[in-house]
Amino acid sequence: MGTTFDRGEQAFAGINYPSRAEAVVHDLVVEGQLPADLNGAYYRLGPDPAHPPTYQGVLPIMDGDGMMVMFHFREGQVDFRSRYVQTERYQLEHTANRALYGPYRNPFFDDPSVQGTDRGEANTTARMHAGILWALKEDALGISIEPLTLRTLGVHDFDGHVTSKTMTAHPKLDPRTGEMIFYGAAAKGETTPDIAFYIADRDGKITTQEWFQAPYASMVHDFAVTEKWIIFPVMPCVSNLERLRQGGSIYDWEPERGMYLGIMPRDGSAADVRWAHSDARWFYHVMNAYDDGDVIRLDVAEAAIQPFPWFHVDPAKTWNQRDAEGHLTRWTINPRTGSLSTQQLLDYSSEFPRLDERFELGTYRHGYLLVNDPAKPEVTGYNSVGHYDHHTGALTKVWAGEHISFEEPQFVPRSADAPEGDGYLLAIRHHADTMLSDLIVIDTADFAAGPIAVVALPFRLRPGTHGTWVDEGDLVPKT
Repeated sequence: MGTTFDRGEQAFAGINYPSRAEAVVHDLVVEGQLPADLNGAYYRLGPDPAHPPTYQGVLPIMDGDGMMVMFHFREGQVDFRSRYVQTERYQLEHTANRALYGPYRNPFFDDPSVQGTDRGEANTTARMHAGILWALKEDALGISIEPLTLRTLGVHDFDGHVTSKTMTAHPKLDPRTGEMIFYGAAAKGETTPDIAFYIADRDGKITTQEWFQAPYASMVHDFAVTEKWIIFPVMPCVSNLERLRQGGSIYDWEPERGMYLGIMPRDGSAADVRWAHSDARWFYHVMNAYDDGDVIRLDVAEAAIQPFPWFHVDPAKTWNQRDAEGHLTRWTINPRTGSLSTQQLLDYSSEFPRLDERFELGTYRHGYLLVNDPAKPEVTGYNSVGHYDHHTGALTKVWAGEHISFEEPQFVPRSADAPEGDGYLLAIRHHADTMLSDLIVIDTADFAAGPIAVVALPFRLRPGTHGTWVDEGDLVPKT
């Protein structure tokens, strides 16, 4: 019998059915006109299980082998390549031709043949720094990928200078200094409260390492960095080792614990971290953060609760759809006193916020994100992509059409010295009716006009998570 995935499982239904397609397609069909100055590669990473799971129960949609895809733009032509990240986990299962690992982030139910091996899936974020294309997921160290062939080069621990067992999927790149600022949560292993903080310089050398403990062990998916401060959000999506041993979820939403913000001066040390406590709330992703006089402005996609029901041990009591929806929200934090106030910026359900990364960690105006327009038909995912103007409060939306959903947008500046927000927005779309995928290009000079070009794929991609753009001149292989 051939390999099959249960289409009745939410994680494998419709467009979420695994594609498992490692492919090379030259000169993709383009509708419209590609900009002549758009030259480089858009990388996107996402989970795409190579083998049906061995365990029963709820299957988190983010559980799956990492699939890196690349759209390479050159002189009005686009080539495509997709390839699995060759983690130790993927290689062992590929050799066995079956799944060997147990439930999501639970090592206690793995096949005996893989006990003690690296469970990392490398399936969340593609990012480039110091010539290294990263495949990142917060459950392990990052994987280095050759940027033109997508060949896996291996685990990258900065020549042994990163001793954390994990690395965030959301490092921050400082456009002024060239530094990459990152951390590992559960840095000593699953369900530990340890956080390891690092800074790598523009050449990829570790210059800072600090270790400290959070008030409790939890999912710390993203964090905030400004020119002066680091913010570590510890929100009550709490991990528990004994629950894992008993076969339960690694996480449970425990709002009674409240939320803690770990506040550290950027030039400080672990001894300087202070914890500010407030009511429970949640965000997965940061749009940007910056210093504004004596306070920090932090723009996030805030939800009232952890959005995924499978991270609620008793979802009937602690989960509901309305509270699970994210909304673009501005947090104002006084780093000296720890006080927090919030202002919701958008009524629309929204997620996957991005910006012109040349302005990351500083003041900015233009933000990009996915939104659900309630006036349009529902889809699996988000039915519109939007531009939010922080100066005017205006939201401009582009709707894909019935049955079509968007992935996270990616901004590309028109040139290195173009004004903020002047360039192109790229986004992958999925067509639930035709089961095909494509990538659109929007000229931000007239965002409301929608795509100026559609790059069509002859097959469907499984929806992914986060991507990055790399200019053509930076596509130098790292060996």
